Parts: sequence; structure tokens; C-alpha cells
Amino acid sequence: MTFKLKEMKEKTVLKLLILFILIYPKTNYATVSDTLINDTICLDVKTVEHLSKSTELYYLCKSDQKDNEEEIKLLRQVIEEKQTQENLHQGVLSQARNEVTKLRRQRTLLSVGLGGALVSIIVLVF
Repeated sequence: MTFKLKEMKEKTVLKLLILFILIYPKTNYATVSDTLINDTICLDVKTVEHLSKSTELYYLCKSDQKDNEEEIKLLRQVIEEKQTQENLHQGVLSQARNEVTKLRRQRTLLSVGLGGALVSIIVLVF
């Protein structure tokens, strides 16, 4: 008796499944990827709010990071330009020091030469 009851239940379930398949529209057959896309996740409101805030913070941080990277790039360019200017100034100062040293030597030689010429003129005159 239990066997017949179990068999009848299985037949009823099978008939219901066949009816469901026949009634269900055939255009809604979905592939595995479609079912994955159309799946839903049930979350409580607090979790959704937390995820929303986290996502918003992520995008804000990402845009801030882009801005910071651009600013760092510009600051590096400014530093390179300043370094180039500093090198040029050091070169000009070095050349000016060399020129001053050279002019001092020439002045010393001219004063020694002029003094020698005056002494020789005085010796020749007297």
C-alpha cells in the first residue's frame, strides 16, 4: 500500500512538472550566464547602506588619487625646472668668480708693471 501511495505521489509530481514546463513560455529559457546575471541577492538595509557608502568613498578616493597623482607630476616638473635654474645660476656664479679672479690678477700685474715702469723712469731721469 505504501508503495502505491509513493508511486502515486511521484506520478502527481511528474505530471505537475510536465504541466509547468508546457505552460512556462519557451522564450524564457536561459543559459547559465543569463541565470547568473538575473540572480538576485537579498540583503538587509544596513548592509546596502554600508555598501553604498563604501562604493561612494571608493570612487571619491579614486578621483582624489588621480588628482593627487596629477599634482605630484606637476610638482615634479616644477622641481626639475627649479633644479635646472639653480644649475644655471651656479654656472653663471662660477663664471663670474673666475672672471673676477682673472681681473684681479691682471690688475696686480698692471700695478706691478706700472710701479716698475715708474721706478725705471725715476732711475733714468736721475
